[in-house]
Amino acid sequence: MIEKKLRISFCIVCRNRLDQLKETLLKNIEDNEDYSNLEFLILNYNSQDEMHSWVKRNLQKYIKAGRINYY
Repeated sequence: MIEKKLRISFCIVCRNRLDQLKETLLKNIEDNEDYSNLEFLILNYNSQDEMHSWVKRNLQKYIKAGRINYY
C-alpha cells in the first residue's frame, strides 16, 4: 500500500516584519526539506520595509521549486 503524504501549507502574512521573516523562514524551510508535500504561502500585506526586494533576491530557488508561493 502506498502512503500518500498530506499537503501542508504554512500561511504567512507579513507587513513590516522583514526582520522576523529573515530570522525564521529559511530555518523553517530547512527543517522541513524532507517533507516534499509542503509549501510556504507568503502574503506581502503592503509591507514598507523592502520585503518584496528581499524575497525576489533571496528566495527565487524556492519559488521556482514550488516550495514558496509569494503574493
